[in-house]
Amino acid sequence: MPCPGAINFCYIPGGKDVRIDTHISSGYKIPSYYDSLIAKAITRGQTRQEALRKMERVLDEFIIEPIKTTAGFCKEVITDPDFQRGKYNTGFLQKFIGKEEE
Repeated sequence: MPCPGAINFCYIPGGKDVRIDTHISSGYKIPSYYDSLIAKAITRGQTRQEALRKMERVLDEFIIEPIKTTAGFCKEVITDPDFQRGKYNTGFLQKFIGKEEE
């Protein structure tokens, strides 16, 4: 769900083959009528596994306080064994959505 409010602290990770598209920074105020996509992370690697390892690092290092983000959820998805092997379909997210409701 969208989480409007002021960003007190923001750390945006980087590095080789890491691209972050965003306009936020520490002190930025996210309005209540905004598009909930405040940042997009893209990683690249020689293999799928390398790109996923880089994305896991990026998700671990991304800090946007005190705003709630989907970074933890995204990490849960990309570290899932089926996702790691490329075995997913349109129903894949159901197992994660069910966990969130418990």
